[in-house]
Amino acid sequence: MHFVVAGLSLLAGGSLMLFEGAVILESHWRPQTLTLVHLGTLGFLGSVMVGALYQMIPVLAGRAVPLVRSSWLWLLLLVCGLVTLLLAAKELPPGYFVSFSFLTAALFACVLLFGWALLRSRAQGPSVIGLRFAIFALFLTLMAGAWMSHGFGPYAFPGDRGAWIQGHLSIAWIGWIGCLITAVSWQVVPMFYLAPEPSRRSQWLTLVGIMLGALLPFLALMAGKAGFLVLPQMRSLAFYGSIPGLLALGVFHPWLCLRTLRARRRRRVDVSFVFWRFGLLIAPLSVVVALLTWFGVPRCELLLGWLVLFAWAGGIVHGMLARIIPFLFWFHRCSPLVGRVMVPTLRQLLPDAHVRRGFWLHLATSLLGAMAWIWPIDLLAWATGLGVFAVGLTLLSYVLRCHRVPIPEAPPSDVSFGQAFPPQAPLSS
Repeated sequence: MHFVVAGLSLLAGGSLMLFEGAVILESHWRPQTLTLVHLGTLGFLGSVMVGALYQMIPVLAGRAVPLVRSSWLWLLLLVCGLVTLLLAAKELPPGYFVSFSFLTAALFACVLLFGWALLRSRAQGPSVIGLRFAIFALFLTLMAGAWMSHGFGPYAFPGDRGAWIQGHLSIAWIGWIGCLITAVSWQVVPMFYLAPEPSRRSQWLTLVGIMLGALLPFLALMAGKAGFLVLPQMRSLAFYGSIPGLLALGVFHPWLCLRTLRARRRRRVDVSFVFWRFGLLIAPLSVVVALLTWFGVPRCELLLGWLVLFAWAGGIVHGMLARIIPFLFWFHRCSPLVGRVMVPTLRQLLPDAHVRRGFWLHLATSLLGAMAWIWPIDLLAWATGLGVFAVGLTLLSYVLRCHRVPIPEAPPSDVSFGQAFPPQAPLSS
């Protein structure tokens, strides 16, 4: 269900771009742009990353996430927050403050459940430490976002709006999204492609850079709020403090991951591999655009958000979904029938040709979006919105296609051990 919400969020984001046109591309201060960004971060990326954590934490940390059935509560709060967010973009009640209250409650529930499972784990490898820090960064992002949402309610904004947005985005991009993708890649890439695992030293160096890049902007915000730093000092510390994280995510990790993929033993190139390579190549470009943003180059702030959310993180997540969705369906529906009847393979559940069309669509939309954020005209905005809508439909088609593949039933003569050997009554003494 998490992956269905991801597709629906892209449908909503694409529809918003189609209805608003170039207005949504003009400034990140506009309510429509704020809504579009959170549909991408929380609706698309957030729902997929939370769904993946339910699968990855038991594998990597050896601890099950408590209250698994409560994921429906998280999804309900998330959907309520996203729906009210769309209403707020059209200046309809109940407004942004209520929307962000729903989203804060949803994220806080995730932080509690995932944090409890990870803190109880005794595993101490870089991947597990990375997961723990990603959840901690999500908590910091949640705190900053909840504080900023006061500006839409009965309270005042916590400080300079530009500085807080800069810090909020740095923590979310580097600490939450970036750290989680990096930690998961150290396990997923060697497993999927039979590639050598990166050295522990390189993993720890990457992790330290990410931690510094996420924590220093948050400390800059807190120091500015407490009055220890004036506004120019706070903004400078928030930017320069994020540089270790930018280099770790945008330079060192892509180089390390691409070198690992080059040494893989599984030489067959499937579409998920192409998605990974696309996302890793976008990462250095995002760092360049981030540096241009600091030097005041026009339109680079909006372009940076598009590259990070849709091209880099969105491309990697799209490729992982193309592997995760058929695997989960096969594991839960087909694996109990192995050896009893002929079951479909993963490629029969979701053919490569279908995913390949999704890749070219994602690539074309990424290019259109980059052009639209640089040249904000209605035609490019509509084309990008149509592309985002089509990518959302593609993600939903992955789920529907797996469910449409017929699964054979076990023959009636195939009885279980308990049916073949029923329990006997105890012998009387």
